[in-house]
Amino acid sequence: MKFPLNSPLFLDEVYEYDIPQCHYNILKINGYDISDIPFEDKFERNKKIGLMMRSNPRLTKFLRETTTSIIDGYIKVNELKESDILLRQYDGILVRKRFALTDEMQLSLKLKHYYTKFIISFDRNMYIAMSGGDVVIKGIPHLYPKMEKYLNKILHINFLNVNSIATLLKKIKEEFYSSNINLFMIPSIKDKYEVILKNVGQVSITESAVKIGLVDLQMIDIDKYFESYLVPFLRSIVFHFF
Repeated sequence: MKFPLNSPLFLDEVYEYDIPQCHYNILKINGYDISDIPFEDKFERNKKIGLMMRSNPRLTKFLRETTTSIIDGYIKVNELKESDILLRQYDGILVRKRFALTDEMQLSLKLKHYYTKFIISFDRNMYIAMSGGDVVIKGIPHLYPKMEKYLNKILHINFLNVNSIATLLKKIKEEFYSSNINLFMIPSIKDKYEVILKNVGQVSITESAVKIGLVDLQMIDIDKYFESYLVPFLRSIVFHFF
């Protein structure tokens, strides 16, 4: 994922569209035998179609070209300018303008999310967004639930009150740095975690190693976590508002 260099880093109106069950429906409307492909089971459906594509390069080419053509068609009929497109995906698109037409091509487009807060990371490789009451986070390596909590806090800032933004960002940072060691234990395989230690880097530990004091908070490289997970979005906010 890479957002264009000219796209804003902070937006309050973004629409995400995609083609539902894209490959399955392309096969269906073009007369392919899909009787043994389970529609309701997404994993099995994608697995079986993947096997079909692997064994048939011509089918792969057809599906990909058809998908591209459908998205191209919706861009054209909705008269999107380049500046309207935030991110072109394989079977979907993130745009700044609501589509007036979504049933004009071989397959329909579906509005997957309407984002009222959308923050692109400063390197333009990730984003966090709010859609109704749902938080959507994409592109962040090694993300885990306890760290999602802090990205959620960023999204829940009242950005309409510009005077309070700096204070709230500072509060989030202070809370982050005063957290206990559990925040920095990245879940790995069963009963094991990855932690980033000062002057050492990432190592694997067990929960019992923490309990008996072999690893403690003073050994954790909190700066590294902060820079990896929060700073890319904090920089975007500062750049946009200040």
